[in-house]
Amino acid sequence: MARVTDEVGQGRSRAELLRHADALTVFLRRALPAAPTSTLAPGAQVARAAAVLAPLYVRDGLPCLLFTQRSQDLSTHRGEISFPGGSHDATDASLEQTALRETREELGLDPAAVDLLGPLPTVFAAVSNYLIQPYVGWLGDGLPMLTPNPREVAEVIEAPLEALAEPAIYNSEIWRRAGEAHLLQLRAVPHLGRDCPHTAQSARYAASRLSEERRPRRLA
Repeated sequence: MARVTDEVGQGRSRAELLRHADALTVFLRRALPAAPTSTLAPGAQVARAAAVLAPLYVRDGLPCLLFTQRSQDLSTHRGEISFPGGSHDATDASLEQTALRETREELGLDPAAVDLLGPLPTVFAAVSNYLIQPYVGWLGDGLPMLTPNPREVAEVIEAPLEALAEPAIYNSEIWRRAGEAHLLQLRAVPHLGRDCPHTAQSARYAASRLSEERRPRRLA
């Protein structure tokens, strides 16, 4: 079994971190940088800025991540599985504030209830021309009261972190856009209380890094 042996991981195995929230949050506070450090991908220099929140919390003693399924009424990315978040607004003081503001608008989650643990690597979504900055946010024991906005959110998805790390849920497909082939990593996102998982695209920040890229529509 692989172990995180540096001073940050304190010798704990990856499996232990995925099952024990206290150890995981200590690990993340030390491992995640204080500020984003990602290198821009080709084309990302002219991309629109966006930020998402990866809400981490405890349910039945296990660390979980919260996702949303976007409403079918939205003009873009309808029906997709995502983290709460959206475009940077000129009134936002930072991308952190963007992630918190958008999460409040979508889910009614009070920013004061979120303990930001740090940023994950940025992801350039070429299909929508967004440079997405994810942040890991700790919500504590249990999910706070949420009031999802039905105009934006069709469903709230609670996924155990341990289940997200299972290799069996991953799949690869070749999609084409503008004549070019793109390898997309997909995963079946488990949902507490449901037998049928959702399907979402896996980006550079995968379950082991506690994040998820928005899935584009399949292209012919």
